[in-house]
Amino acid sequence: MHCRTQWTVWGPNPMNKRLTILRWVARVWSVPSIFALLLPYFVEGVYWLQATSVREAIGHLCFFAILVGLVLAWRWEGLGGALTVAGLAAFYVTWWWNVSTILRQHALEFREQYACVL
Repeated sequence: MHCRTQWTVWGPNPMNKRLTILRWVARVWSVPSIFALLLPYFVEGVYWLQATSVREAIGHLCFFAILVGLVLAWRWEGLGGALTVAGLAAFYVTWWWNVSTILRQHALEFREQYACVL
């Protein structure tokens, strides 16, 4: 039979207890995070399925990857954590892609509006 507590010469390993506490804190914090990520989908209903652009659809897939990662992390910490971090990274890359396009469009509009002034 496998014993989960690691023992040293002086008794149980205190790092093992701290790691267990840290894991449970992460699990407890994942519950409100999951609800916060699901809230827009409950509020909007199925309208989010009608994304106006490919970039928005990719953003929704990133949120889905984060949700799946948070749920998987309860059982498989490494896989769930990797999927959550990958989803977050993909979301921020997509967000930067959207924002940079919008800023570029505004810069072009600004240049066209004030070209005659300069």
